Formats: sequence, C-alpha cells, structure tokens
Amino acid sequence: MKKINNIIVLSITALFLTACSNPQDDAISIATKVCSDIKAGDFDDIADYAVKSVYEDQMDKNVPSFGRSLLRSIRKEYNCEITEVKTNDDESTFKVYFVKFPRLTIKETGDGLKAVSID
Repeated sequence: MKKINNIIVLSITALFLTACSNPQDDAISIATKVCSDIKAGDFDDIADYAVKSVYEDQMDKNVPSFGRSLLRSIRKEYNCEITEVKTNDDESTFKVYFVKFPRLTIKETGDGLKAVSID
C-alpha cells in the first residue's frame, strides 16, 4: 500500500512540475536546440521545433558543392549563448538574440512553439 501511495505522489509531483513550465523558458529551450543543431549540422529532428525556412539554407545538401566548406566554417563559428530574449505582451512571440548566431523568432503555431524565422 505504501508503494502505491509513493507512486501516486511521484506521478502527481511530475505532472505538477511539467504543468509549471514557462513559455519564455520553452522558447529559450527551442532557440538553444535550433542553434546547436544548425551549428553541428544535425538536421534530423530540427523539424520538431523549427519550420523548414529556418534551417533549409543551412543544410549542406541545399548548398552548391563549392560553398559547403565555407558554410561549415561559418557554422563552426556560431556561439549559441543567449544574450537577450524579448517577448510580446501575451507571450506568444519571442525574439531570441545570441552572441554569434542570427536572431531567432519563436512563435506559437498550431504545433506549439516553434522557431519561425531567422534573421
């Protein structure tokens, strides 16, 4: 009986902690994933948290062969440390700024928060 009570308490605690996530924290997490994946050239799961227009120009296969080494050199120089996050009043859009990476716009979409633009 005690084990069942412990399991119930742990389940409720886990549910409570996940329900407490903050939209800005979620946007920061998404922005960090997008930057890290682009820097690493890892595009396997990036569609889960970014629209295609954010990352398609960074993919080796979309760059002519003569420009691929330059693209890889640029990606190596990216610094994914976040310097600032700006949000609108209803916390549905976030502008995320990095030390050395283009600004990302994270926005609420039909699929949840996603990176929707890079500039």
